[in-house]
Amino acid sequence: MRKACLLFLSLYIIGSATAGEILDDFTSPTLNEKIWVVKKAGKANYEIKDSVLILTSPGVPDGILIYYKEDLDDRDVVIETKAKGEGLVNNGGTIGFFDAIVEPDVNTTMWTHYLTQFWVFDGRFYIKADPEIVGQKGPNPPNLQGNYSNDWHLFKIVNKEKEVDFYVDDKFIGTVTKNEKINSRYFMVTPDHYTTHYSGTLLIDYIKLSGPSILPVEPRDKLSVRWGEIKSGLR
Repeated sequence: MRKACLLFLSLYIIGSATAGEILDDFTSPTLNEKIWVVKKAGKANYEIKDSVLILTSPGVPDGILIYYKEDLDDRDVVIETKAKGEGLVNNGGTIGFFDAIVEPDVNTTMWTHYLTQFWVFDGRFYIKADPEIVGQKGPNPPNLQGNYSNDWHLFKIVNKEKEVDFYVDDKFIGTVTKNEKINSRYFMVTPDHYTTHYSGTLLIDYIKLSGPSILPVEPRDKLSVRWGEIKSGLR
């Protein structure tokens, strides 16, 4: 029995390290620093309430971005974000990629970091493509946009070697070709990344990253509880 339990524990730990998935459904009062990087300006901030991440930029001089801390450019990864905007009628929130982890700034500076991404508003969305010339603002392909209810929606991004696929509520929207001259790609979410325009709130129910190169981050207390449960059976 003892050997069987030890074997199970070994398989559990190895499996957790190679499972290829991070699911953050925001059950802790603060963001996990092993996963996320927060950049903010002015009075913008985040809070976690009832297991929902709430990103708020209350005014034009404010801004906030939450980044996944690893570069995903050369990784096959699927990113799912269940989100809902509030006060994003003319102000666009963003779910997608920047070329670096940067702080909110003036619009002309932020444009130089845009890569392919969702722009989400109350009731509509569109997709921005990689820039044709690095450092310039990329185009908005006219066929990659749509309308939806002002409610929760699931935004899925599939990052591949040369392309990025986009889905909304499991409906395929389209594919964007990556600029091969770009060699870094950081996933981020934001209701407002400018310090010269925009304000609003983006609510996020969960974010899930999955792929062969994604290593899960197990909360330390959860692993301790499970080890304690297993250890008690060895006595």
